[in-house]
Amino acid sequence: MRTVKGILIFFAAVLLAAALSACLNVKAAVPAVPDGTALAEPASKPPPPSVPSIPAETPSSSPEPSGGPQEDPGDDVPSVTVTFAGDVLIDRGIRNLYASQGFGGVFSEDDDIKARSDILMVNLENPFSTRGEPMEDKEWTFRGDPGHIPFLTGLGVDIVSVANNHTLDFGQAAFLDTLEHLTANGIAYVGGGADLEEAGGYKIFEVNGIKIAFLAASNVLPSVSWYATKTRPGLFAAYDPRALVAKIAEASEAADHVVVYVHWGVERSPEPEEWQRTKARQFIDAGASCVIGSHPHVLQGIEFYNGKPIIYSLGDFIFPTGNKDTMTASVTFGEEISVSLKPYMIRSLKTIPAEDDGDVGRILNHLRDISFDVSIGDDFTVRPLYGD
Repeated sequence: MRTVKGILIFFAAVLLAAALSACLNVKAAVPAVPDGTALAEPASKPPPPSVPSIPAETPSSSPEPSGGPQEDPGDDVPSVTVTFAGDVLIDRGIRNLYASQGFGGVFSEDDDIKARSDILMVNLENPFSTRGEPMEDKEWTFRGDPGHIPFLTGLGVDIVSVANNHTLDFGQAAFLDTLEHLTANGIAYVGGGADLEEAGGYKIFEVNGIKIAFLAASNVLPSVSWYATKTRPGLFAAYDPRALVAKIAEASEAADHVVVYVHWGVERSPEPEEWQRTKARQFIDAGASCVIGSHPHVLQGIEFYNGKPIIYSLGDFIFPTGNKDTMTASVTFGEEISVSLKPYMIRSLKTIPAEDDGDVGRILNHLRDISFDVSIGDDFTVRPLYGD
């Protein structure tokens, strides 16, 4: 009986093997369709996605946009250009000139600063108000007409530093009026506020997906009563750098780049003090991407520290005293940080671009003389002479 069973099992195994072989032969002989491609696998096993092959030397056949050639998106590194100017004071002679001749009487209407930048920042050197009394025993006090704020918007100003030695010339009420007028005209401010929290706070602008945080502080204040406190309006002071260093570190966590605008230095000196250079480095070590200065009323030198620019003084940009040379600095934040300057002159209270070869050469040579380990090209592009 076991022999018969064994024979039956043997024949069953032979038949099973033959059946399996036939199935395998059927799968291997999938019929071809007329175009020569194989039939698709069953729906239960979808084919892998098709990846087209493009020859490396063959350009894309996509039509160019109607606006003209554009860079390959893969090579287009986003960037933001911030242009900085120095002290802007709209009082006395400037106030009268603007009232009688309008924007073109104070600034060249042929020059569009905003066209070459995404953000424009200046130091606002006066309050805008009709209230208050001039500070006692202060030699120079200024107050602008609130109706003249359109000069700033006409210039293209986006943000101002109010941290300086004149914005509280007419007291706290006039200062708070100034902040309200700026806000009403769409102009941001830093370096001062209704209390210490606001005065030491930063403002963030986002352009092309890049966040730039702005901070400002003053190393020139006529009285401790100008310091903002938890309960008092005023300005953010930089005499002790620790508070500003802490704010820079905080801002660097919230933004891609941090700009620090400081009112400091010795008036009419073309060179920064050694303590300014020390503080500038502290600010960069804390997270600042660039440091901008004002107050001396003249241009001071430029240097790079760890690849970050320090511009010690931009001088006066709109100011009611004398003929002088000035400039703007455009800082581009992208894959790297680059700096380009544009020379200007104040002549008969009007700020105009320097265009004559003699004027351009004079300003260029002066900047080369007073700067630190940088190369300033004939096109006013600034580069560090040495690596980081």
